[in-house]
Amino acid sequence: MFDKGRGFGLSICKRLVKCQGGSISVESTEGKETTFTINLPR
Repeated sequence: MFDKGRGFGLSICKRLVKCQGGSISVESTEGKETTFTINLPR
């Protein structure tokens, strides 16, 4: 379903979100799903 990446995506997102004063959180259920939430100030 998804192509295997090279591992840069989340690192780039983290840097961009941090530069904007935001945060990223993660919730994971083993063997089921992982949810990433990005919060940015208005």
